[in-house]
Amino acid sequence: MTRAVQQLSSSSQHHLDRDGWANTLFGAGAQLLLERDNAVCWTGQIEGTAACLLIEIGQGAEFEVTERAFSFAARTGHAMVSVLINGGAETQGQLGAQLRAAHRLSGVLPHLAIESGTRSRSGRMRSAAADWSVAVSVEPELTTPHFSSEVQAASWARRLLSLIPANHTVAAPTSIAIERAPSQSTLETGDPLALIAELSSIDPVAVGSAAAGLQTGFACLGGHTVGYSASTVFIGDGEVTEADISSTARLIEFCDAYHIPFVALLDTPGLAGTDDAAANPLARTLAETATPTTVVITSRAGGIVGDLFTDRNLISGEILAWPGAYRAGSENSASLTVDRVIEPTLTADEIITTLSRWATVDEPLPERRRSVRAR
Repeated sequence: MTRAVQQLSSSSQHHLDRDGWANTLFGAGAQLLLERDNAVCWTGQIEGTAACLLIEIGQGAEFEVTERAFSFAARTGHAMVSVLINGGAETQGQLGAQLRAAHRLSGVLPHLAIESGTRSRSGRMRSAAADWSVAVSVEPELTTPHFSSEVQAASWARRLLSLIPANHTVAAPTSIAIERAPSQSTLETGDPLALIAELSSIDPVAVGSAAAGLQTGFACLGGHTVGYSASTVFIGDGEVTEADISSTARLIEFCDAYHIPFVALLDTPGLAGTDDAAANPLARTLAETATPTTVVITSRAGGIVGDLFTDRNLISGEILAWPGAYRAGSENSASLTVDRVIEPTLTADEIITTLSRWATVDEPLPERRRSVRAR
């Protein structure tokens, strides 16, 4: 995994108690909303974003606090952070109500979930119902990013909330502090995951699995938030799996709901060991989204993945390629049709120009037409 999310051992685990979570996320500005046995809800500002923090400790946590927290967040437009410790609340017969409360936030306000300690079936379900989730656990799992300490998980939540809007009625931050200038060191290597890290003015915040063919997350280009999906070499020779397709489609849906431009950086031979029909979620999302999408092909665009990301009927922005990019698996290397061939060192400028031309990143996009699909 790169800088954003790492899968680590538990040897250096740092524990946060109930007040520790509030202090780490909110600083001195946390306000207590409601407290019951093993459950507490706080509100405040996290990196300038209005947010609600729910902490459930063990299966005996009072579900009343959960209901109140989700209702408060939905009514006031606060982003939601759920911390499920040792599985969180698991009151008999309440799982459906818990999942309903989480899914009703979909496309309305961002919901982050953090699982810590012993994980449970209901905890996994509820975590998957959130927009993005991580776990602090020794249990190996490739579909959820892991941290070795609760402090690291809290830092991930803070950084993610600094990049995305508090709810769907407000724009994403447009004046993000630039921590470093983009480097030119890897702009000619063609490694899309390294490329997005170099192009972003802050370290990208990953929201997908460490072992993925397409890594997903959020980055900052020219002070503006963008969602990204970048090819990796974690799966074979850059091959894409069905899980990668689902993760990318879901991120695009999230970006569409919250008016965030999307960038895909590709170098892939296509799908790995599965039927092309597995790409239907991506095709459906690209066909329905209003979010401006920019595609940059650094080397290969293969299989159904390449077909979809180079189809002007599906891409609402522009399709760019580095010199020498080609359609993988095709006998005709010239079969790759793009809008423009760009120089690698100008990639960041070209992406920002493209996004500005199709839908200026400072202006709101059309209202969403549907909620974000559950993972």
